[in-house]
Amino acid sequence: MNKSHVHILALLLLCCAQAFSQEKKTIVADGLYYSPQPEQIHHGISHVSYFKEHLYYHLGDELNVIDIDVEWPDKVDGSLVRPLQHFLAEKIFKVDADNLTDAYTKMKARYGEPVREKFKTLPDDRKYCHVSYELKEMGYEPSKYVSYILTSISEPKELSSQKGDTTIMLLTYDLGRQTVLTIDDIIRRSRLESSNYRRPFLRMLINGVGEEVEGNYNAIQVIDGCISGEDILFKTLWTGDKDTVSVVSAIPWNWLKDYLDKNLYKQLRRPAAAIADEPYILPKEKDGRPIYVAVDQNAEYPGGHEAMMKYVSSTIVISDDARPKKKPIRCIATFIVDENGRISDVAVISKANPEIDRAVVTAIKSMPLWKPAQVDGKAVKQRLSIPIQFQPER
Repeated sequence: MNKSHVHILALLLLCCAQAFSQEKKTIVADGLYYSPQPEQIHHGISHVSYFKEHLYYHLGDELNVIDIDVEWPDKVDGSLVRPLQHFLAEKIFKVDADNLTDAYTKMKARYGEPVREKFKTLPDDRKYCHVSYELKEMGYEPSKYVSYILTSISEPKELSSQKGDTTIMLLTYDLGRQTVLTIDDIIRRSRLESSNYRRPFLRMLINGVGEEVEGNYNAIQVIDGCISGEDILFKTLWTGDKDTVSVVSAIPWNWLKDYLDKNLYKQLRRPAAAIADEPYILPKEKDGRPIYVAVDQNAEYPGGHEAMMKYVSSTIVISDDARPKKKPIRCIATFIVDENGRISDVAVISKANPEIDRAVVTAIKSMPLWKPAQVDGKAVKQRLSIPIQFQPER
């Protein structure tokens, strides 16, 4: 991993949320520009929530431990992607919902109530269940597609009332057609039944493996796949006399004209089309308290603007593959500074690529305590946004 050259356009801190004052003004202080944003996210901007929790719930005398780590698409390039959110809620949380709030609430209800105090006696291990939910972005092309790997694993012990389940899958969401694409929507499996097509395809799969696979294998089966950058990622099973291994192979999609779904291939070759914008309303409060826009004193990073620029530039680390090749790309992240100066509710509202977005979010989450915003001499919550531009390597 190499440290990228992170160039801060201005590191504008844009206060966006519920306004304390309706006065339209811009405050300039120490080189930082604070300006109120409307509650509604603007045209073409995304909102991806980076949500991670470790929960303890009990259902009677059953103990349920829940680990959640998701990159949830509330809005992508102007679209609320309802079909995608519904699909993710069903596959990950096993509930019927088309947004994270409803999906999360319904999921938690299945496991009872949160554990709020120490157990008087040790829980029965036979009534224990561990659940893990993950959603990670794998690929993104503006106004064309976004791809994910999702994981939903429930591991109940013998006396738990929870159901065991393991779901791991790759998927792509076609932003133009507003459709979820699984492997059977991406590739024409009928072509693989013909030796004339199957043999060249197998050679591409083998050549597309990043690391050498040791052993002798006599069969390769395509299990899953999604679009990632200029490639199609294929999850495959290699079967030999002694074992079976899971292998990921990357093949440039423009090599796969004879294998990809015809409409998908045409879509990938065409310029991105405009997506109809849908309003996304930011939360006006958290924990029963308002989130402000205009305040008497803005939240401040310890040491001020220069210290924050130095922190961001030295903390964000990306690989050579994620660095822009020809022209700069920008990621804009938003977050809340609460009354105690803690960072919460980190989200990306203008996407660069999965690795850069993730690195920016990680850097913000690891920031030290801020000096909180103030209204009438009292600390309040304030939402801020930071745009960060990444330059190509010179």
